[in-house]
Amino acid sequence: WDWTAAEDAFRRAIALSPRLPSAHQRYALDCLTPRGRFEEAIEEIDLASSLDPLSPVLQASAGIVRWFAGDVAGAEQRLRGAAESDPAFAMADFFLGTIAREHGDLVESLAAFSRAIAVTGGTPEMRAGLAQTHARLGATGEAVKLRDTLEAEAEGRWVSPGLFAQMELALGHKDAALEWLARAEKARDPELVYLAVRPVYRTLRGDARFDALVGRLGPH
Repeated sequence: WDWTAAEDAFRRAIALSPRLPSAHQRYALDCLTPRGRFEEAIEEIDLASSLDPLSPVLQASAGIVRWFAGDVAGAEQRLRGAAESDPAFAMADFFLGTIAREHGDLVESLAAFSRAIAVTGGTPEMRAGLAQTHARLGATGEAVKLRDTLEAEAEGRWVSPGLFAQMELALGHKDAALEWLARAEKARDPELVYLAVRPVYRTLRGDARFDALVGRLGPH
């Protein structure tokens, strides 16, 4: 959680190879966006995309940064472009499903997650996203079934504790969500990089336990 050292390393990577798209991409996604420096993040991710304009990964990344920054229309435009350029690129549908859920279009959210899962077989992130949409629809049984399946899998493989926190929040279990975030901190879960800016956690802001966690991890 040394944000200053991280930024120094990203900036050195860019200095060493200024035309390397992934250096600009990761600087935007993993350093600037989590710190809420959205204007700089958009500039960096757009530069990355201009260096490799046919890359669906970079086009989707430009959408993800815009989503965190609150530009929903811009995010959806770029993510749909990525999905259209490569229908097998499930990451675009994953984030389209996430955005649709956060803005109340639950039918589209289900459709997007279903497309992503059909392509990949269902990563933990995608199934956790689908569980959250089921919970928002009131299909609590389906959401709990997905959560419990992932919890059983977590006994033998890595599944981000942050995903369980998100599912518990969707189910209305605030204390359980905070318990999972405490586990995520102990596990140094990379999901927590986005703790301060990920919209799903907005209902926890102002809770002393959550605010203390953000204070410990940064970004500073």
